[in-house]
Amino acid sequence: YKNALSLDAKQSSSDGTSKRHQWLESWLRPVFEMSTLMELLTYRRVCKNWKRSAESLMTLNLGSFWHCVGRPEFNERVLQLQTLFPNTTCLKLGYCNQLTDDTLRLILEKSRGQLEILDLFYCFKLTSSGVAHIVEFCPNLRRLVLSLCTEIDNSSLEHLGKLKHLKELEMCSLSKLDPDIWKIFRTHKFPSLERIHLEHCTVNVFGDGEGSMDDAIEITDGKCIFSCEANTFEIIVHERSIEESDGEADDDEDGQDGDEDEEGLDESEIDPEGGGDTSEGGNRDNEDR
Repeated sequence: YKNALSLDAKQSSSDGTSKRHQWLESWLRPVFEMSTLMELLTYRRVCKNWKRSAESLMTLNLGSFWHCVGRPEFNERVLQLQTLFPNTTCLKLGYCNQLTDDTLRLILEKSRGQLEILDLFYCFKLTSSGVAHIVEFCPNLRRLVLSLCTEIDNSSLEHLGKLKHLKELEMCSLSKLDPDIWKIFRTHKFPSLERIHLEHCTVNVFGDGEGSMDDAIEITDGKCIFSCEANTFEIIVHERSIEESDGEADDDEDGQDGDEDEEGLDESEIDPEGGGDTSEGGNRDNEDR
């Protein structure tokens, strides 16, 4: 820090920022990124440089205010917090279980469409209307977490199909997803989707039936790859399910080989002593052994 203070503040880079501020910001950024929101609010009061560095952060985690976010009496303060960090591209609202569709709309309106990552883990009051707000105000979203948002159903996926830049979608432990979820992926385009998490969901992945996707799945290196005309992406499910699916195929092949081997065995090879004694006495001796 002393070296930074010794730099000539009049020397400026091409964008007009002093070298001292550039050095200071590069030193403060890693510290700020590991700080809590309350600490960041304190850092903003130290000096102008610290305030500028705090405001330049791209990740805003409101999870520590889970008991406030979503309650009408705190909505104005939450929106003020968001205004203090205008460059946010990653917004974390995990465990804010009082968050409603209307409050989410107010928060997303303040993001000005620049959010790329949105974490809504365990926001179980959100419905398909909230997902529609996400599509409306977050067109550049690349990663979305909806795990344990238990009111989310298949109609929410129909809205998410409009996100052209969405690459990763987490929808774990959603009991209202119907097995025919794969029909949505066939009819709605997810042009950039690369990975979807469906752990602990009721989706029929490897079973029989109309909702199954056996006709469109390929298991490669322990990964489930879903392919259709619109897109190809990876599905994250239970590793045990993948292993069982591979194991069933291996058991079928082993069973066929075993039947062929048994047909070619002689009676002498079946007898453990190799004597081939098939008399009644020989059978009794074998039972005694």
